[in-house]
Amino acid sequence: SMPTGLKFQPVTEHTLNMQFNSLQFAIFLPIVFAMYWLLPHKYRWMFLLGASYYFYMSWNVKYVFLILLTTGVTYLAALLIESTESRNRRKVYLTLAAVICFGVLVIFKYLNFLLKSVNDLTSLLAIPLHPVTMKLMLPVGISFYTFQTISYVLDVYYGKVKAERNFGIYATFISFFPQLVAGPIERTDHLLPQIREEHTFSYEEGIDGLRIMLWGFFKKILIADVAAAYVDQVYADVTGYQGFDLLVVIFLFTIQIYCDFSGYSDIAQGTAKLFGIQLMQNFRSPYLSSSIQEFWRRWHISLSQWFRDYVYIPLGGSRCSTLRKYRNVMITFLLSGLWHGADWSFVLWGGLHGLLQILEQVFRKPIRALPALATAMGFTPAMQAEKANSRMTAGMGSVMKTSTAYRMLQPMPMIVSARKRFRMGRTKAMRSLARSVAPHMMVMV
Repeated sequence: SMPTGLKFQPVTEHTLNMQFNSLQFAIFLPIVFAMYWLLPHKYRWMFLLGASYYFYMSWNVKYVFLILLTTGVTYLAALLIESTESRNRRKVYLTLAAVICFGVLVIFKYLNFLLKSVNDLTSLLAIPLHPVTMKLMLPVGISFYTFQTISYVLDVYYGKVKAERNFGIYATFISFFPQLVAGPIERTDHLLPQIREEHTFSYEEGIDGLRIMLWGFFKKILIADVAAAYVDQVYADVTGYQGFDLLVVIFLFTIQIYCDFSGYSDIAQGTAKLFGIQLMQNFRSPYLSSSIQEFWRRWHISLSQWFRDYVYIPLGGSRCSTLRKYRNVMITFLLSGLWHGADWSFVLWGGLHGLLQILEQVFRKPIRALPALATAMGFTPAMQAEKANSRMTAGMGSVMKTSTAYRMLQPMPMIVSARKRFRMGRTKAMRSLARSVAPHMMVMV
């Protein structure tokens, strides 16, 4: 009988040799740092390019050709786009660059996911298929440098930046080792000029870079890795745990994923500062956010801004009908979920965040209108107190109007009025107070 379904070979990564918290990196970084500052300025970018490619090849030598391919394709596409005034040709060059770069990303990151999805669908429908096996390894950092190369071509296409003529400097911009494997996803107008310009060593910046690195190592090694030991143990046998243990693990995983990712970003930012280069801040206390929308302005900022500028806004952003705006939000977050991982669970996760953003926008105006509605209906504490005071005053009116106390209380409104005028000038207010109170004091006497 014919076998059914597609055999799925899971995507795996090469054994990591140059992680930031590895002995190899502890040896690599001081050597690169010393050589960089000893070399004259005109040779520094060449040395940085060689060091970055060595860093990348330490993970897997074979996949250096992929980053070379995407770098070369986008370099040529940008030059061609800038060299022609024909809108159709510019679109052709942009489309070719996008197809090649995203094609490489899809093949190595999403092909097995697509094959598995087809396998599940055909099994559900009982459709027989010949088995297909794809044994592919996920190149490290491919999602990050692909997005960085595409953003460069788009910026040239929209006229935001000029195409870089020096291939070596552009290749250094794409492969800069501190942010190559885990971001942040840098923008052309921010990082590329820093690769080109001359830097003078600053002791203060070096110390600041080391401080940021140490904070990142603390989050990564002493918090994320420690939490991961317990989280991985429980997630490996979820049915063996219940109640409080699962709640603790959910909390620890939340802390783990933040400290792991933001720790890596801090190390990247601090390492770049050692070379006089400023990387963008990628996390800004996201768990202190008051809404989902604010959370995504604080979490993985470089990715959120990438999807905003190159997906959400080109789709129409918020400058369209309400339904189209919600559609744009949902498409953006579904793609964001898919970027995070090749699995339907990530797509569902992205869709959930998109839905929550839409619900926030739907109910934001009614919630903001509640205080005004309460005020209109007289439900605020101040208005209730004022009404109670009015009722009490009305009940006592007949008695007080015939009493000596009533005549004594008559100056009080004038005193209150003088207190208001006191804010406009102490001397003027005091004189007004004296003029208002004196006649009544004479009457009382």
